[in-house]
Amino acid sequence: MTYALFANFAEDTSGGWWDLVLRGTLEQCICAGNSVKTDWAHIVDMETAEIVRWKRRDAAGPPLDLVSWSIGNDADVPLTFGMLLSFQELCKLSALGGSRWVRAQLMKATASPPPADVATASAMLRFLLSCPLPALVHGSQASLVEELQKHGLLQAEFAYADSPEEDMATVLAITEKGREALATGVSSSINSN
Repeated sequence: MTYALFANFAEDTSGGWWDLVLRGTLEQCICAGNSVKTDWAHIVDMETAEIVRWKRRDAAGPPLDLVSWSIGNDADVPLTFGMLLSFQELCKLSALGGSRWVRAQLMKATASPPPADVATASAMLRFLLSCPLPALVHGSQASLVEELQKHGLLQAEFAYADSPEEDMATVLAITEKGREALATGVSSSINSN
């Protein structure tokens, strides 16, 4: 099992691969995390993308190397670790001027928010069938997308904020299971899992 240590200073945090310190065993990551001179550190299980250990220092508190590790996810950090690109791929994207390409795609994209009456996961899946994907979903409706993904009915990425009203979900695709659920009745597919 592979783990990764991410750490940085609060003002330099990128929330992604630029915060990577090393990959290795859990013990190696803990050891390295005990000597970093940063504001925060997370150890991520690379197979599940879950934060398994974390620590951070308060502005007036002791240095990070004197702070104990906490187990589980740091609920105060609005970051997700959907690692779609390797570090090498990210470097290549940067070297090729990838940010310019991404901005051009964003300028071309059109996004229409779901209507206000989409209040259930079943209705959300039916609505997404008629939307061009990827589609961006905001606020409380992002939790509907999260529920659908947990049941394997669609693929999405999430950006969690301090409050649920600011959460965002990017719906990438409706899965084969999602299309089957639409054909046979969405509600039963969600409730049976």
